[in-house]
Amino acid sequence: ELNSKLRASDKRYRVMEFLPIFLAARGRRVVIVGDGQMADAKCRGVLKTSACVTVFADNPSEQSLAWARLGDITLRAGLPKSGDFIDVAVVYAAHHSDQVNDQLTVLAREKGALVNVLDRTDACDFITPAIVDRDPVVVAIGTEGSAPVLARQIKAGIEAMLPTDLGRFARLANAF
Repeated sequence: ELNSKLRASDKRYRVMEFLPIFLAARGRRVVIVGDGQMADAKCRGVLKTSACVTVFADNPSEQSLAWARLGDITLRAGLPKSGDFIDVAVVYAAHHSDQVNDQLTVLAREKGALVNVLDRTDACDFITPAIVDRDPVVVAIGTEGSAPVLARQIKAGIEAMLPTDLGRFARLANAF
C-alpha cells in the first residue's frame, strides 16, 4: 500500500485502479445473480469461456431459460447462500437491490471470490472491459468504468479495423 501511495504522489505515474488481466476460466466456477438484460449480458460474455456458470434468478429471462435447457448454465431460483460461493472464482452481482448486492459481495468475498457489482465500480474487485472478439485474438478496452460510451466507440473503431477472419490467421500462425 505504501508503494502505491508513493507512486500516486509521483507525477511520473498515473496509477490505474484496475489491473488489466485475462483470467483463466477453464474449470472455474462463475456465479451470476440477477434477472434481466444486465445479468444476461454478463452471462453471454462468460459463456464464451469454458467456465462453469450458475445463474441465480427469481424471474429468469427467456434467454436464461434457453441456456438452462441447453445445459449451458445451471439455473437456480432465489438468492445464493454462503455455501454456494465455495470454489467460485468470479461473481457478478446484478440484483436490482443494492442492499442484496452488498450482502452477496460480503458472502462471496468471504469464500475468496472476486466480485463485480454491476454499475458500481466502487464496489468491484474487477470490471469487465468492452471486448473485440476475433477468437483467439481478443482486444479488451477499459475506461475503469468512467466512460462506457467512449469504450463502445473505441470498440466499434477496432472492430472495423480488424478483419473478421483474424482468428483463423492467428490459429494458422500458432500451427507454425
